Amino acid sequence: MVKKIIVTLKGTLNKKYGANVTQLNTIFSNLIGADALRGISTVILYIDDLVTAKKYGYPLPTVFDEVACKNIVDQIYWKESPEYLAIFGAQDIFPFQQLVNQLHQSGASGSDPDEFISSDLPYACDSPFSTNCNTFTNPTRVIGRIPDLPSNDLEEGNGDIEYVRTIIDQIIAAVPANRSAITDYFSSSANVWTGSTQISLRNIFGNSFHMKNSPPDITGGYSTTELGPLPHFFNLHGALSRTSFYGQIGSSYPEALRPSDLSGKVSQGAFVAAECCYGAQLLASGAGMSIASTYLLNRAAVFMGSSTIAYGPAVGQGLADLICQYFSINILNGSSSGSALLSARQRFLSVSGPILDFHELKTLAQFHILGDPSVHPVQSAEPKEMMSTIKDRRFTLQAKGINLGLTIPNTEKISDSGSVNPMVDFPALKNLVQFGVAESKTVFEVDEAFGDNFAATHIFKLSKQGNQKIRYHVFQKGRIFDSGICDLKVLVVKERDNQFMGYREYLSR
Repeated sequence: MVKKIIVTLKGTLNKKYGANVTQLNTIFSNLIGADALRGISTVILYIDDLVTAKKYGYPLPTVFDEVACKNIVDQIYWKESPEYLAIFGAQDIFPFQQLVNQLHQSGASGSDPDEFISSDLPYACDSPFSTNCNTFTNPTRVIGRIPDLPSNDLEEGNGDIEYVRTIIDQIIAAVPANRSAITDYFSSSANVWTGSTQISLRNIFGNSFHMKNSPPDITGGYSTTELGPLPHFFNLHGALSRTSFYGQIGSSYPEALRPSDLSGKVSQGAFVAAECCYGAQLLASGAGMSIASTYLLNRAAVFMGSSTIAYGPAVGQGLADLICQYFSINILNGSSSGSALLSARQRFLSVSGPILDFHELKTLAQFHILGDPSVHPVQSAEPKEMMSTIKDRRFTLQAKGINLGLTIPNTEKISDSGSVNPMVDFPALKNLVQFGVAESKTVFEVDEAFGDNFAATHIFKLSKQGNQKIRYHVFQKGRIFDSGICDLKVLVVKERDNQFMGYREYLSR
């Protein structure tokens, strides 16, 4: 029988839900029963419970912080090897891992303001606890987070039990859609990113006919017909602690999607991919319900998005464009939500690697799914007799993840500096880009150990003396508006052995 483990914290749940914790236990029991009918053996593990600790051989910590939760999840996973691993609860129940954002310069204008990247990626990897993104380029686990609504404080009984009941009921009621019946989609793009979004949509759906630009296409909200298709794809701006997504044309950033636009209009089983900055943030009561939380409340099967500032290239495809479209394609091909994310992460690493700049590492770390990882929004079109078993698919994904971790070198920050003109540092750029003066500069260096492995010395013909040193020079500038919208521009220059190798331009989403 297929195994699913849901990890959470009993003490925090008891405090948050108070007298309603009995109802919560009933809700969990209903999910376990429904999963059994699907051939899934589901177990709820309270990792702060003494019985669980004894069973899996770990001492109960005094504080269940990121370190403790990561270590315990690893212990459980290694012993059980479940096909699905789910986290229950928002960040006030079960912590995101906080990875250091090496693009951030404290106090520097124009640099990425995220000091940390809130991430579930480490829970998907066998690597031990770390705050370094480089540690987690080996994802092997199918994982997702079933969120509740976070609270500003955990006063007894302030948890929203009806929200939990609704999203669990939707998981129980989930039925895979027939792929041939999915002929439409809903998509909205900032006007300035029309070209990039069209490419993504063509890659996913074969056309971009149904894309809406913001502005001008959404002044009156959306109809049930427009929001009715199961696939939803967004390439819009998001903002920290704000509930809306925003479009852009020039210096204008109109609202493109509000939580209220979704109420009663989303079809059961919808699946969402959002490139937006902070697209998957879970907002505490008082700030209003986020778009991600609202989608789940309105019967969506899964929401895939970013916890922090996301990026995409100024021209063409990369970063958020890629990982979001890979996820959407996998869902349409019949993958479970969790498997779709794992495969998207691995494909992103394969396409972007083996040498990654830090924006690529941030992209890998910041995107996660909200929803049950075992749910299949779309039925596979492959005949059952041709499909490999789930255990065989997991073995393949595990092997890919391990191999990626072995072949991708570390990219580490070596210096920060202030205002600088990149054309002075790299005269070759003068006829290629019009970036102007950067407000901050960060230099990253690729681990020299890469030059000592077989691939580097025999395939790429790099010497072992270290003169193949690869560096990324990251020039940043921009601003954050009072609305919270980020307008950040980035120029990444790659050099090897002090020779200019090329450049990329990124924009915050």
